[in-house]
Order: sequence, then structure tokens, then C-alpha cells
Amino acid sequence: MARLLWRRPLGANSCHEPPTHAGRDSQIGLEPRAATMSVEDKLAIQEVIARYSYAYDSRDADAFAQLFVEDGSFAVIVPGESTPMVRRSSRAAIREWAEQRLQERTGRFTSRHYQSGILFDELTPGSALTRTMVLVTHQGVTEVAPRLTVSGIYHDQWRKTHEGWRLVHRTAQLDRDPGLSQR
Repeated sequence: MARLLWRRPLGANSCHEPPTHAGRDSQIGLEPRAATMSVEDKLAIQEVIARYSYAYDSRDADAFAQLFVEDGSFAVIVPGESTPMVRRSSRAAIREWAEQRLQERTGRFTSRHYQSGILFDELTPGSALTRTMVLVTHQGVTEVAPRLTVSGIYHDQWRKTHEGWRLVHRTAQLDRDPGLSQR
């Protein structure tokens, strides 16, 4: 029996476009497609997703940037805005952005990125499209407990390289503006 995976129906938004909020069920995808990616590849991508959280939250901008291909890109989109509030278009630019952001929080607070609900929308032996839910908490140095600061969905495009799976493009589609439009 062939294992079935679910993918986005034809005409649905790509990982480069923010999803529409009309017809959320159609985004889940109801069109079956035979598996073309090994379990090992899926697990490898899931590990890179976990490394993303660990690298950023441990303030390792170099490790964070290495999760992207050399010409990779990263964008953050907030509701009500037509263009990304953050857009970086190379591993070096992503590293520089991460380094700056991480320096701003040193001695002030700790962040934790919780990623879950990973869906594989497109699967091939050398590329993939995924969606991952994300919750981000911050905990100030004097705070007793962490507080939720951001939620949303990462839309990712992947490529298998000689270094393993790497992000080609990651867009964070946030549920609300955490203050990016005020910067």
C-alpha cells in the first residue's frame, strides 16, 4: 500500500506568498500524493528546524546563518502590510541581522522559539516546501516566567546540498505585529 502525503491543491499560495485567510481548510490540502521523500530526509529537515530554534535562542548567529544556503533569504510579514517588514537576501546578511538582534537582547531577556505542526506541502528527493507553526516567548532577567511575544507560521523552501538540507527561503507570516513596523 502506497503511503499518502497531503499537499496544497493546485492554485494555492506558494511558500513565497502569505496565505489567504479565506478558506483555511483549502490550505491544509486535500489532494493525496504518493511519497517521494525518504523518512530520513524528512527527519533531517525536522532536525534543521530544531537547530534553527537552538541556534537563535543560544545566541549563535553563525550557526543560525549556516542553516541557510549561501544565497538564502529570510523575510518577516506582519498583518496589514503589503511588503515584508524584514527581508535579508544572503547567508551573510542573515548572519549580520541575527547578530544585531541577538546583541540587542543580551543581558535583557532570553527567547525561546517553539516550532511544531510541520507539514510537508511539496516533496522531492532534492527539494521541499514546508509550513511550521511557531510560538516565541521572551523572559526578562527579572521575570519569573516567560511570556508569549510572537505566533505565526514559517513558510519554508528547502534544498538538499552537500552539507545536508538547508533553507533556501524562510518567510515568517506573523499573527500580529510585534513592533516591527515601529522600527
